[in-house]
Amino acid sequence: MALPQAPAGFQIVTVKKGGTRSTFGTNIQITGLKAAQDGLRAMHVQSVPIIDDALGDIGNVLAIGMDAVKPHASFQVQKPVIRGQPHARRVSVGMAHKAVRTVEFGKKYWWVGYKRPGISRGSPRGYSMKGGYKIQKSPGQPARPFLGILSGASVAESIRPWAGQRLVDAYIKQFEASHAAAGGNNS
Repeated sequence: MALPQAPAGFQIVTVKKGGTRSTFGTNIQITGLKAAQDGLRAMHVQSVPIIDDALGDIGNVLAIGMDAVKPHASFQVQKPVIRGQPHARRVSVGMAHKAVRTVEFGKKYWWVGYKRPGISRGSPRGYSMKGGYKIQKSPGQPARPFLGILSGASVAESIRPWAGQRLVDAYIKQFEASHAAAGGNNS
């Protein structure tokens, strides 16, 4: 199996920006790493400590950046969590606060008219989902972006060049180490 070389013109392509309630995500795809990822998958590698170290460093830098731009002390940055299969890992950093999504993106719609029959009946939170409707308040709560996910430079995009280079190097080194451990010739 031929060893992948560091891609001469690797490119980081932002695939999707999105998030769920109280989180945000920036998914990036690095072109030129397919050979290393396919090689790790083919060797059935279960442990990737070099990639995990790189993702830990990236997550820590991202958490420090998020902590620096948070609008209030009550917004708590969570610890970086490394997820995914060994050949396709990712790091996730969350922010714990009920209003983090509303502050970042703003809010125009509210749901009203729900009945609260009791905790023992209905949905787990006790609200009846059969009643109620959505209303729009004008102007609503304006967006006060502090992470800059949709507009401006986000914290994730500010570390993207460094993170991309660090991740490319980690994948190449991990492939070389796994290939050598499997008895392959790294020359």
